[in-house]
Amino acid sequence: MMLPDAQDHVLPAEDNANRSAQYALTSNNEDRHASFVRCKVSIGLRSGGRTRGVPNLILYFEQTVAHLHMDTAEDLPFICTTLASPSDIPKTLINHLVSHLPHSLPIVGHITTPRAVTSITLYTTFQPDTQSFPEFFCVGVLSSELYDDQEVRDVLIRFYCSSEKSQRVPSAELAERRFRVGKFMQTWIPLLRRAAGQCHRLSLGCLHEDWVGEVRGLAKEVQPPIIKFLHPPTTPNYTNRVSLPIGWRIAPLQASDIARVISTSSFRRSVGYIVSRQSYSRSIWIEDRLAGWGLYHSDGSIGTLYVEEEFRGRKVGSMLIDILQHVHLRGGDSPLGVCGWWYVDTTAGGSDGEQMFSHLRGWEFGWKCFWISL
Repeated sequence: MMLPDAQDHVLPAEDNANRSAQYALTSNNEDRHASFVRCKVSIGLRSGGRTRGVPNLILYFEQTVAHLHMDTAEDLPFICTTLASPSDIPKTLINHLVSHLPHSLPIVGHITTPRAVTSITLYTTFQPDTQSFPEFFCVGVLSSELYDDQEVRDVLIRFYCSSEKSQRVPSAELAERRFRVGKFMQTWIPLLRRAAGQCHRLSLGCLHEDWVGEVRGLAKEVQPPIIKFLHPPTTPNYTNRVSLPIGWRIAPLQASDIARVISTSSFRRSVGYIVSRQSYSRSIWIEDRLAGWGLYHSDGSIGTLYVEEEFRGRKVGSMLIDILQHVHLRGGDSPLGVCGWWYVDTTAGGSDGEQMFSHLRGWEFGWKCFWISL
C-alpha cells in the first residue's frame, strides 16, 4: 500500500498551536500504524471542535488504519503442486473443500467431475496433504484440456477462498480479506501465464464477486456478472421416469446437433468440448423436432441450456432441468451433480435463465460471480 507523505496532509489550523498536529510517517509498518492511531486521538483531543477539516481528516484516519493493519499482516505462504490427474489430489483436501459446500461448489466440481484433463496444478496457502487446515486459506486450481479439433489448449482455472463461506462480514474485515486475496492474485496470475505459455487460453471461471476487484487490473477481459443458482441435496426416487407429454421424447445430443448448440451458447465452446460432454447431455424433441437441450459441464454444473424460440412458453426449459437432475451415468447409482448439489450459472440482469430459476421450485439464489480472461 502506498502511504501519503506527511506534507500532503497538513492539518488545517486557525492558530499556531493547532499546527503542531502535523504528523510524519516512519518506514516501519507497526510504527506507522501506531503513529496514525496516536495522531487521530491527538487531533480529536486538541481540536476542541475549532479546527477546520478535522472531521474529514479523522474519517480519513479511520479508513486508513484498517489498511495499515493489513500491511502488518503476515504474508500467506504460496505452495505449487503439480499432479498427473485430479485423482492424485489428497483426499483430506477434497474432504475439507467439501465441508465448505455449497460455497466451494465450483472448485469441488472442477476437481471431482470426470473430464479429459491432461494435467492439474494446485496453488495453496498450506501444504495440500495437511491434516490441519488454517482458518483462512486460498486454493487455486489450474487444469488443461485438449480436444482433437483444437490448436489452442483450454486452460481452466478455479479459485476458492475460505472466507467465501462467511456471510455478511463487517466491511473492515472484508477489506482485509480482499487485501490478502489481492496479494495472492498478484503472485498467482503471473505464474499461471508463465505455466500456460502463449498457445493457451486462460479462463478463470466462477470467481466470487468479492474478489473481482482484485483481478481487474491483471485481466485481459472481465465478462458481465453471472448469477449462480443452487439446488440443495434432496432424496427423491430417482428410479422414476420423468413423465413427458405425448409426442415428446428425450435423447442425448447427437453429432448433428453440435453446430446448433455451439451457435446458441453464451460462452465460446469448441466442438471437441461439446463432443466430450455428449454422455452428460439431454435434449427434448417435440414431434421429431429439436426443441431444447442442456448438459453437465466439466465442473459439474448444469449449463448450455437453450430452448428454440418456437417452443418457448411450453415449459421445455423446466422439463430439461428435471430431466438433467435424473441423469445417471451407466452403472452409477446416483444422479450427476456435485456431492448431491446441483448448480447453474445464468446471465445477470433479467435474462430468461435468471427469470426461470428464480421461480423454479427447489432452486435458490447463491451469489454473483464472474468469468475472467487472463
